[in-house]
Amino acid sequence: MGLAVKQLHYNCPQHGSVLIEVQARNTSLECAVCHYISPDNRPLRAVFQCVACGHADHADQNAGINIRERGIELARTGGQPGVGRKASKRLRAWRQPTLDAVA
Repeated sequence: MGLAVKQLHYNCPQHGSVLIEVQARNTSLECAVCHYISPDNRPLRAVFQCVACGHADHADQNAGINIRERGIELARTGGQPGVGRKASKRLRAWRQPTLDAVA
């Protein structure tokens, strides 16, 4: 555990905040609008352009939205990622896509 994470674990309860750790996997490749995951969604390092729905955003902004939404979903389910129908659907999007799905 890094120093920054230790500080968050220490400081969040003191300030009335809750620290929720989420999987970062594919957050930079997943569209925040349609949740399609593809390496082609990142034509340039700082650019996000969804090949499925056309959503365009700065890559860091899009990834930040995905991380925020995952944290909100985990908070709603008490930290259990597989609880509830909606949470189960979102988890499928977190898995690494197969080569057939990306092509």
